[in-house]
Amino acid sequence: MILLVTYDFKQPLGSYTEFFDVLKGKENWWHYLSSTWLVYTDESPKELQQQLVPLTFKGDRFLITELSSNRAGWLPTKAWDWIKTRE
Repeated sequence: MILLVTYDFKQPLGSYTEFFDVLKGKENWWHYLSSTWLVYTDESPKELQQQLVPLTFKGDRFLITELSSNRAGWLPTKAWDWIKTRE
């Protein structure tokens, strides 16, 4: 499944290397939007959350949700192709 991970961090992005390393460690990922990642994984949103929470700071926020087929947006063709090949 594809999980959408979006965040609002309070520290400089360099403070989140381990957070991003977890996302990069998934089967496949896509990151064209500055505070949003798509990760292709067999893990549930809750399982990924448990891995990421220890890597955040007080006041940080993030949302993880499964990407559904009911979607729309303005993305480059290669982004839509990435999504479609992993549905």
